[in-house]
Amino acid sequence: MDFITDASGHFLAGVTLSFADRYYSKSAGRHSTNRIEDKKKQVVALNYIIEANSNPDKEALKSREYLEAMVSAKSFFRGKGIEPEKGILGYAKGAIESVRSYSERINHLPWNKKLGTAFAMEFTLDAMAMVSQIAFGLGNGLTALAKTSYQGLALFAGMQTGKGLIYVKDAMTRSKDEKYLDSMTKELTSDGKLLEIVKNYSPTVAVEVPKTPAQAVEGQSSSDKPESADALKAMGKRIGQQTVEIAGRVRGGLDSAVEAVKERLNRNAEARRAEEEEKKKRYNSMLDKNR
Repeated sequence: MDFITDASGHFLAGVTLSFADRYYSKSAGRHSTNRIEDKKKQVVALNYIIEANSNPDKEALKSREYLEAMVSAKSFFRGKGIEPEKGILGYAKGAIESVRSYSERINHLPWNKKLGTAFAMEFTLDAMAMVSQIAFGLGNGLTALAKTSYQGLALFAGMQTGKGLIYVKDAMTRSKDEKYLDSMTKELTSDGKLLEIVKNYSPTVAVEVPKTPAQAVEGQSSSDKPESADALKAMGKRIGQQTVEIAGRVRGGLDSAVEAVKERLNRNAEARRAEEEEKKKRYNSMLDKNR
């Protein structure tokens, strides 16, 4: 019975930690207006990075807007519990950013790091009990350390449960606009390519000198070459124009910039649906011929 009571106490402590983590962060309901504005900026920044890297001439990679977009993108990934910079320096920056931006420190941790955090917290408290026993003769440090195994698991289970309850609460109370912004960032980052771009970015690395159309075509396999140098120019102009359009809308107003991203994502979704429909038609046509 003592075991169940003890484990239940640590489980409830984990749930409480998760809710406290949310309450003292910018994800709390009272910060909804500022949070929506931040998410709009993140959507525009993530999209700008994608468009800039899609442009063959890479000119946008040298701009101040690109650097600012990278700062916003790194903050976005850290808020999701993903460290976009490698090594000890990256983790240090992540910790500083977490404190500075009041982002959630526990709820966004991946399960393995959260499990380690739970055991680290329990071990620290039990070690303090041992120090108290040695120094003042109070408590039983060995008994406390022996309980660390199940107490750590109970605390971890509570943290995970708290995160789940918060997720349900968000689904019920978050505004339609915020949910849509979340879906936009999810679509922009779902393939993992953007995260790799952000991880490999360094403002001190020399940017590759843009190639001429002839140089770009040279060295490609025949199957990869565009039909002509003019085709490469046209493609670069089209993608570059999209980047300039969205960057211009950023300067014109944040809401306008978000609408530009929304329009692009809708066009892409329509193109994917059309492609799927075309594939189905070809497949059905093949089946009809084989009957």
